[in-house]
Amino acid sequence: MDITENKAEQGRCMGEECYRGLIEDFAVGFYRTGPDGSIVIANPAMREILGHGTLEDITCRELDTDELVWGFTRRDFRERLEREGKVTRLKCEWTRRDGSTVFVSESARVVRAEDGTPLYYDGLVEDITELRCAEAELFDSKQMMQIVLDNIPQAVFWKDREGRYLGSNTALLRTVGLKSKEEGRGKTDYEMPWRASAPSIAEVDAWVMETEIPKLDYEESLILADGSIRWMRKNKLPLRDREGNVVGVLGTSEDITARRQAELNTKLREDLLDGYFKSSPLGMFLIDRELRFLRVNEALAATSGLAIEQHLGKTIGQLLPHIATLLEPYCKRVFSTGEAFQNMEITAPARGPADGARHYVISLFPVGDEGSWPLAVGGVVKDITRRKMEEDRLRVTQFSVDRAIDAVFWSGPNARFTYVNDAACRLLGYSREELESMAVFDVNCDISETEWPEHRERMKEGSPLRLESRVLAKDGRIIHVEMGVSCLQYKGQEHLVAHMRDLTERHRVEEKLLLTQFAVDHAIDGALWARSDGRFYYANPPFADENYFE
Repeated sequence: MDITENKAEQGRCMGEECYRGLIEDFAVGFYRTGPDGSIVIANPAMREILGHGTLEDITCRELDTDELVWGFTRRDFRERLEREGKVTRLKCEWTRRDGSTVFVSESARVVRAEDGTPLYYDGLVEDITELRCAEAELFDSKQMMQIVLDNIPQAVFWKDREGRYLGSNTALLRTVGLKSKEEGRGKTDYEMPWRASAPSIAEVDAWVMETEIPKLDYEESLILADGSIRWMRKNKLPLRDREGNVVGVLGTSEDITARRQAELNTKLREDLLDGYFKSSPLGMFLIDRELRFLRVNEALAATSGLAIEQHLGKTIGQLLPHIATLLEPYCKRVFSTGEAFQNMEITAPARGPADGARHYVISLFPVGDEGSWPLAVGGVVKDITRRKMEEDRLRVTQFSVDRAIDAVFWSGPNARFTYVNDAACRLLGYSREELESMAVFDVNCDISETEWPEHRERMKEGSPLRLESRVLAKDGRIIHVEMGVSCLQYKGQEHLVAHMRDLTERHRVEEKLLLTQFAVDHAIDGALWARSDGRFYYANPPFADENYFE
């Protein structure tokens, strides 16, 4: 029996020696503490973690009283061990002998007696300070990367091989109207607001993953759930794992809807401008700040008498010196103020002895983005020389009518006078303003207001009428006049034109002639009148009776 016990004791000692040898060689720290917190065993790795050189040095410490752990006491740790039986990979901070901090991962268990009483607390401790620092650096790096990603204007996203979104930045949320990154994580394009565009997106993704060739700087449309279309400029490239295997797609996306619309508007404006330049019957031009022609149309070339190509790159002064001094100050003012000039009339002096002066209506306007300085000045030119000549002729005509010997009256269908000349005013003694507020039947003694429609219809149906009539002057005199009346249609308007000549003097002469004729006819003596050729053309009754003439 003694021999058996002796062998058992020897075996136990050998086991403990092996156990201790194994513990001493552990790369991680190992400790054993008693129920009172005293350190019974601490291998070299453990002593190094806590900054103690020898076992004796570390066994002088009691873990229950030393501040080895931040955030909780060792007594709390022991109570948890006794309650749960073990603790696995508890991450915490320990204080080394020199006061510095070490980050550890601790696993521990309770060694109990047969009656359940705790005998020891064994634990394994791994120094994770470097790992913790690396994790902190990685975390900071990720945070910095996320900050950068969330503050760039381009959307960034990445997907797995099945097209599921693994992550994105906030720009993607703004672009497509997602509320949070989690809302899109794990979903495919077929589950996103742009599901109508999902087939074409998936096709590009598959091509990038299969060919392993990036697809860069291409445009793609997204049809959103509300029917609106967003245009995106995208880049996609293969997403690889550590071994270089393609595991998904990494992409960037920039919303160019506004830019594309602006480009479309610019193209539309250019097309409209091109259409105006080609089809406008008016002369059109664009000039730069040096007043050089950038563009002219055929109508302007016809006005200037030079080919389109001869204008380009040349200044107004070089090509059109006869109007440069008149036009250039206005062009410079448009550039300096952005102010437009509308319908300015300019008279250009004659180019040579055989030429006359030319008249133009010119409008100038700034060309460029709203709110910015003009990049160019546009102009519209209309040659009104012929119109000016017509206006001059009309003025001469009006002048001659105003000062004609005969009175002239114009009236409308309602008999109201629309125009009277100076002679009409002298004839009746009214001012022009007074007569133009009156009607035909106010001055014509032979036409009443009720008779006017009948007279008007008669004048409309026939040729111009010539007749004698009576008119009432302002002073009450009745004036006998000879009238020529015609009805004219001009631009859909009816005008009745009457020319009047005062017959008062002629009637007086006629009366005198009649009296003279009566006196001669009834004279006692015979009278005989002959023409210059000696032929008789009148003989009064006494002469005829004496000479037996009939």
